Amino acid sequence: MCGIWFCCCDNPCANEKLDVRTCAKPDVQQSVPAGDREGHVFTLGQGKCATKGEIGGVASKEGAFSEHGDSTGNHSKAWGVYVENV
Repeated sequence: MCGIWFCCCDNPCANEKLDVRTCAKPDVQQSVPAGDREGHVFTLGQGKCATKGEIGGVASKEGAFSEHGDSTGNHSKAWGVYVENV
């Protein structure tokens, strides 16, 4: 059983009882120059998270995320998917 969230806010699980979600740095991380100007890159990342809590009364085990991003200098945006395994 797993739960899938498409995250677009700071706390997408506000109505669930996930007490702790700790995500390490991505296990896989890559970047590719965008080619339009110096320092502009597109990024991809994938990693795992340790969780503590429950979803629908079932104990949470672990989670995983995949993300893509757009970075220029000191400004970055990232989008992704987080999957919780219960």
